[in-house]
Amino acid sequence: MALSLAIRKGIRDSEPKKVEHLEKIKNATGVDFTFEVDFGAILAQIPADKKADYGDRIGEVLHDWYLSPLAYGIERNVSSDEMKKEALVTACTAKKISFAILPDAEWKKAGYGSYARIRVVNGVLFMEVKPDTFCANVDNVCQDFEKCFAGEGGLSLKTRASIRDTESERADLLKAISDAAGHTYTFECDWDALTPAINARGYEERHGEVVNWHLGGAKYHLVKLLGDEMGKEAFVDATPSRVIKFVVDPKAAKGKLSKFENGAWVLVVKPDSLASNVDETGSDVESLL
Repeated sequence: MALSLAIRKGIRDSEPKKVEHLEKIKNATGVDFTFEVDFGAILAQIPADKKADYGDRIGEVLHDWYLSPLAYGIERNVSSDEMKKEALVTACTAKKISFAILPDAEWKKAGYGSYARIRVVNGVLFMEVKPDTFCANVDNVCQDFEKCFAGEGGLSLKTRASIRDTESERADLLKAISDAAGHTYTFECDWDALTPAINARGYEERHGEVVNWHLGGAKYHLVKLLGDEMGKEAFVDATPSRVIKFVVDPKAAKGKLSKFENGAWVLVVKPDSLASNVDETGSDVESLL
Protein backbone atom coordinates (compact mmCIF):
# COMPACT_ATOMS: atom_id res chain seq x y z
CA MET A 1 0.00 0.00 0.00
CA ALA A 2 1.41 3.41 -1.01
CA LEU A 3 1.93 5.79 1.90
CA SER A 4 0.65 9.36 1.78
CA LEU A 5 2.94 12.26 2.51
CA ALA A 6 1.24 12.82 5.86
CA ILE A 7 1.88 9.22 6.88
CA ARG A 8 5.50 9.30 5.73
CA LYS A 9 6.08 12.51 7.67
CA GLY A 10 4.48 10.95 10.74
CA ILE A 11 6.79 7.97 10.49
CA ARG A 12 9.79 10.26 10.16
CA ASP A 13 8.77 12.50 13.04
CA SER A 14 8.28 9.51 15.38
CA GLU A 15 11.76 8.11 14.68
CA PRO A 16 13.26 9.69 17.84
CA LYS A 17 10.80 7.70 19.96
CA LYS A 18 11.81 4.51 18.20
CA VAL A 19 15.47 5.24 18.88
CA GLU A 20 14.71 6.03 22.52
CA HIS A 21 12.88 2.76 23.14
CA LEU A 22 15.41 0.63 21.26
CA GLU A 23 18.16 2.19 23.37
CA LYS A 24 16.33 1.14 26.53
CA ILE A 25 16.07 -2.42 25.20
CA LYS A 26 19.77 -2.39 24.33
CA ASN A 27 20.71 -1.20 27.81
CA ALA A 28 18.60 -3.95 29.38
CA THR A 29 19.66 -6.84 27.13
CA GLY A 30 23.02 -5.87 25.70
CA VAL A 31 21.59 -6.45 22.22
CA ASP A 32 21.38 -3.71 19.60
CA PHE A 33 17.96 -4.48 18.12
CA THR A 34 16.58 -2.89 14.98
CA PHE A 35 12.89 -2.25 14.35
CA GLU A 36 11.74 -3.24 10.87
CA VAL A 37 8.15 -3.18 9.66
CA ASP A 38 6.22 -2.77 6.41
CA PHE A 39 3.97 0.14 7.32
CA GLY A 40 1.96 -0.25 4.11
CA ALA A 41 1.21 -3.90 4.84
CA ILE A 42 0.11 -3.04 8.38
CA LEU A 43 -2.21 -0.28 7.15
CA ALA A 44 -3.74 -2.66 4.61
CA GLN A 45 -4.73 -5.05 7.41
CA ILE A 46 -6.25 -2.51 9.78
CA PRO A 47 -10.10 -2.41 9.85
CA ALA A 48 -11.60 0.68 8.23
CA ASP A 49 -12.77 2.25 11.49
CA LYS A 50 -9.32 1.91 13.07
CA LYS A 51 -7.63 3.15 9.92
CA ALA A 52 -9.75 6.29 10.09
CA ASP A 53 -8.71 6.85 13.70
CA TYR A 54 -5.06 5.81 13.59
CA GLY A 55 -3.97 5.49 9.96
CA ASP A 56 -2.22 8.86 9.68
CA ARG A 57 -0.52 8.20 13.04
CA ILE A 58 0.84 4.74 12.25
CA GLY A 59 4.39 5.90 12.89
CA GLU A 60 3.52 7.15 16.38
CA VAL A 61 1.46 4.03 17.09
CA LEU A 62 4.23 1.56 16.27
CA HIS A 63 7.28 3.61 17.25
CA ASP A 64 5.88 4.78 20.57
CA TRP A 65 2.56 3.27 21.62
CA TYR A 66 3.80 -0.30 21.11
CA LEU A 67 7.59 0.00 21.42
CA SER A 68 7.28 1.86 24.73
CA PRO A 69 5.49 -0.91 26.67
CA LEU A 70 7.70 -3.48 24.94
CA ALA A 71 10.82 -1.73 26.20
CA TYR A 72 9.32 -1.37 29.68
CA GLY A 73 8.28 -5.02 29.77
CA ILE A 74 11.68 -6.24 28.66
CA GLU A 75 13.46 -4.02 31.20
CA ARG A 76 11.19 -5.21 34.01
CA ASN A 77 11.67 -8.89 33.18
CA VAL A 78 15.38 -9.11 32.45
CA SER A 79 16.77 -6.56 34.92
CA SER A 80 16.26 -8.86 37.91
CA ASP A 81 16.55 -12.29 36.29
CA GLU A 82 19.54 -13.42 34.25
CA MET A 83 17.66 -16.52 33.15
CA LYS A 84 15.03 -14.38 31.43
CA LYS A 85 17.69 -12.24 29.83
CA GLU A 86 19.52 -15.30 28.54
CA ALA A 87 16.27 -16.76 27.18
CA LEU A 88 15.50 -13.58 25.24
CA VAL A 89 19.00 -13.14 23.84
CA THR A 90 19.25 -16.80 22.86
CA ALA A 91 15.88 -16.79 21.08
CA CYS A 92 16.19 -13.45 19.25
CA THR A 93 19.08 -14.40 17.00
CA ALA A 94 18.08 -12.00 14.20
CA LYS A 95 18.33 -9.02 16.57
CA LYS A 96 15.22 -7.57 15.00
CA ILE A 97 11.86 -6.42 16.32
CA SER A 98 8.84 -6.26 14.06
CA PHE A 99 5.06 -5.93 14.16
CA ALA A 100 2.35 -8.16 12.70
CA ILE A 101 -1.43 -8.32 12.51
CA LEU A 102 -2.70 -11.89 12.51
CA PRO A 103 -6.14 -13.31 11.65
CA ASP A 104 -7.88 -15.17 14.47
CA ALA A 105 -7.02 -18.65 13.20
CA GLU A 106 -3.32 -17.83 13.02
CA TRP A 107 -3.41 -16.04 16.35
CA LYS A 108 -4.80 -19.07 18.17
CA LYS A 109 -1.97 -21.37 17.09
CA ALA A 110 0.43 -19.90 19.66
CA GLY A 111 -1.99 -20.71 22.48
CA TYR A 112 -1.57 -17.50 24.44
CA GLY A 113 -2.24 -13.76 24.30
CA SER A 114 -5.32 -11.54 24.49
CA TYR A 115 -5.09 -8.03 23.02
CA ALA A 116 -1.40 -8.08 22.15
CA ARG A 117 1.59 -10.34 22.66
CA ILE A 118 5.20 -10.99 21.74
CA ARG A 119 6.35 -14.06 19.83
CA VAL A 120 9.66 -15.11 18.31
CA VAL A 121 9.55 -16.27 14.68
CA ASN A 122 12.77 -17.25 12.93
CA GLY A 123 14.80 -15.30 15.47
CA VAL A 124 12.72 -12.11 15.07
CA LEU A 125 10.83 -10.70 18.06
CA PHE A 126 7.33 -9.84 16.84
CA MET A 127 4.74 -7.71 18.55
CA GLU A 128 1.45 -9.21 17.40
CA VAL A 129 -2.19 -8.16 17.50
CA LYS A 130 -5.45 -9.18 15.84
CA PRO A 131 -7.25 -6.77 13.50
CA ASP A 132 -9.89 -5.96 16.11
CA THR A 133 -7.34 -5.45 18.91
CA PHE A 134 -5.08 -3.03 17.05
CA CYS A 135 -4.46 -0.03 19.33
CA ALA A 136 -6.42 -1.68 22.16
CA ASN A 137 -4.71 -2.27 25.52
CA VAL A 138 -1.26 -1.73 24.03
CA ASP A 139 0.29 -2.10 27.49
CA ASN A 140 -0.49 -5.83 27.29
CA VAL A 141 2.10 -6.41 24.59
CA CYS A 142 4.73 -7.84 26.95
CA GLN A 143 2.52 -9.48 29.56
CA ASP A 144 3.22 -12.97 28.15
CA PHE A 145 6.99 -12.64 28.33
CA GLU A 146 7.45 -15.95 30.13
CA LYS A 147 5.20 -17.86 27.75
CA CYS A 148 7.01 -16.38 24.78
CA PHE A 149 10.39 -17.49 26.04
CA ALA A 150 9.57 -20.98 27.26
CA GLY A 151 12.68 -23.07 27.72
CA GLU A 152 13.74 -26.26 26.03
CA GLY A 153 11.32 -29.13 26.31
CA GLY A 154 8.47 -26.71 26.88
CA LEU A 155 9.50 -25.75 30.41
CA SER A 156 8.30 -22.26 31.20
CA LEU A 157 10.65 -19.69 32.64
CA LYS A 158 8.86 -19.92 35.98
CA THR A 159 9.40 -23.67 36.00
CA ARG A 160 13.06 -23.29 35.17
CA ALA A 161 13.36 -20.69 37.91
CA SER A 162 11.72 -23.09 40.36
CA ILE A 163 14.27 -25.77 39.47
CA ARG A 164 17.13 -23.30 39.77
CA ASP A 165 15.98 -21.70 43.01
CA THR A 166 15.59 -25.06 44.78
CA GLU A 167 18.92 -26.46 43.57
CA SER A 168 20.72 -25.42 46.74
CA GLU A 169 18.27 -27.36 48.90
CA ARG A 170 18.64 -30.43 46.68
CA ALA A 171 22.41 -30.14 46.95
CA ASP A 172 22.14 -30.12 50.74
CA LEU A 173 19.91 -33.20 50.73
CA LEU A 174 22.29 -35.05 48.43
CA LYS A 175 25.26 -34.03 50.55
CA ALA A 176 23.59 -35.49 53.64
CA ILE A 177 23.02 -38.73 51.75
CA SER A 178 26.54 -38.76 50.33
CA ASP A 179 28.12 -38.09 53.71
CA ALA A 180 26.14 -40.89 55.29
CA ALA A 181 26.94 -43.31 52.45
CA GLY A 182 30.60 -42.40 52.13
CA HIS A 183 30.16 -41.89 48.39
CA THR A 184 29.02 -38.94 46.27
CA TYR A 185 25.49 -39.34 44.89
CA THR A 186 23.91 -37.28 42.11
CA PHE A 187 20.28 -36.63 41.29
CA GLU A 188 18.43 -37.13 38.01
CA CYS A 189 14.94 -36.09 37.00
CA ASP A 190 13.11 -35.62 33.70
CA TRP A 191 11.60 -32.28 34.65
CA ASP A 192 9.50 -31.95 31.53
CA ALA A 193 7.87 -35.32 32.14
CA LEU A 194 6.65 -34.10 35.55
CA THR A 195 4.64 -31.23 34.09
CA PRO A 196 1.29 -33.00 33.42
CA ALA A 197 1.15 -34.49 36.92
CA ILE A 198 2.25 -31.30 38.65
CA ASN A 199 -0.26 -29.20 36.71
CA ALA A 200 -3.07 -31.67 37.43
CA ARG A 201 -2.42 -31.38 41.16
CA GLY A 202 -2.51 -27.58 41.10
CA TYR A 203 1.22 -27.00 41.61
CA GLU A 204 1.95 -25.44 38.24
CA GLU A 205 5.55 -24.36 37.72
CA ARG A 206 6.64 -25.54 41.20
CA HIS A 207 8.63 -28.53 39.96
CA GLY A 208 11.71 -27.93 42.10
CA GLU A 209 9.74 -27.46 45.29
CA VAL A 210 7.61 -30.58 44.78
CA VAL A 211 10.58 -32.80 43.95
CA ASN A 212 12.44 -31.58 47.02
CA TRP A 213 9.51 -32.58 49.22
CA HIS A 214 9.99 -36.17 48.08
CA LEU A 215 13.77 -36.10 48.12
CA GLY A 216 13.59 -34.82 51.69
CA GLY A 217 11.42 -37.75 52.71
CA ALA A 218 13.72 -40.20 50.94
CA LYS A 219 16.78 -38.66 52.56
CA TYR A 220 15.28 -39.16 56.04
CA HIS A 221 14.64 -42.87 55.52
CA LEU A 222 17.90 -43.50 53.69
CA VAL A 223 20.16 -41.74 56.18
CA LYS A 224 18.52 -43.76 58.93
CA LEU A 225 19.35 -46.96 57.05
CA LEU A 226 22.90 -45.82 56.30
CA GLY A 227 23.53 -45.34 60.01
CA ASP A 228 23.87 -49.12 60.20
CA GLU A 229 27.09 -50.40 58.62
CA MET A 230 25.36 -53.43 57.17
CA GLY A 231 22.62 -51.24 55.74
CA LYS A 232 25.20 -48.84 54.29
CA GLU A 233 27.11 -51.65 52.62
CA ALA A 234 23.93 -53.12 51.13
CA PHE A 235 22.76 -49.78 49.71
CA VAL A 236 26.15 -48.84 48.29
CA ASP A 237 26.43 -52.24 46.61
CA ALA A 238 22.94 -51.82 45.12
CA THR A 239 23.74 -48.38 43.65
CA PRO A 240 27.02 -48.62 41.71
CA SER A 241 25.99 -45.67 39.49
CA ARG A 242 25.68 -43.49 42.62
CA VAL A 243 22.52 -41.95 41.20
CA ILE A 244 19.14 -41.19 42.78
CA LYS A 245 16.30 -40.66 40.32
CA PHE A 246 12.79 -39.30 40.67
CA VAL A 247 9.98 -40.36 38.33
CA VAL A 248 6.22 -40.09 38.15
CA ASP A 249 4.53 -43.27 36.94
CA PRO A 250 0.73 -43.55 36.67
CA LYS A 251 1.10 -47.34 36.43
CA ALA A 252 3.01 -47.70 39.69
CA ALA A 253 1.69 -50.41 42.00
CA LYS A 254 1.07 -47.91 44.78
CA GLY A 255 1.28 -44.22 45.55
CA LYS A 256 4.95 -44.23 46.51
CA LEU A 257 7.59 -46.87 46.09
CA SER A 258 11.25 -47.15 45.25
CA LYS A 259 13.36 -49.63 43.35
CA PHE A 260 16.92 -50.34 42.29
CA GLU A 261 17.34 -50.10 38.55
CA ASN A 262 20.47 -49.90 36.41
CA GLY A 263 22.59 -49.17 39.44
CA ALA A 264 20.42 -46.30 40.63
CA TRP A 265 17.89 -45.86 43.42
CA VAL A 266 14.66 -44.76 41.76
CA LEU A 267 11.92 -42.96 43.67
CA VAL A 268 8.56 -43.64 42.01
CA VAL A 269 5.40 -41.65 42.71
CA LYS A 270 1.93 -41.95 41.20
CA PRO A 271 0.46 -38.66 39.92
CA ASP A 272 -2.37 -38.62 42.45
CA SER A 273 0.13 -39.03 45.29
CA LEU A 274 2.43 -36.26 44.17
CA ALA A 275 1.49 -33.78 46.88
CA SER A 276 0.42 -36.01 49.75
CA ASN A 277 2.31 -37.92 52.45
CA VAL A 278 5.64 -36.99 50.92
CA ASP A 279 7.42 -38.23 54.03
CA GLU A 280 6.59 -41.78 52.88
CA THR A 281 8.81 -41.51 49.81
CA GLY A 282 11.71 -43.94 50.11
CA SER A 283 10.35 -45.58 53.25
CA ASP A 284 10.59 -49.01 51.61
CA VAL A 285 14.32 -48.85 50.92
CA GLU A 286 15.35 -51.35 53.60
CA SER A 287 12.82 -53.91 52.44
CA LEU A 288 14.42 -53.89 48.97
CA LEU A 289 17.83 -54.95 50.24
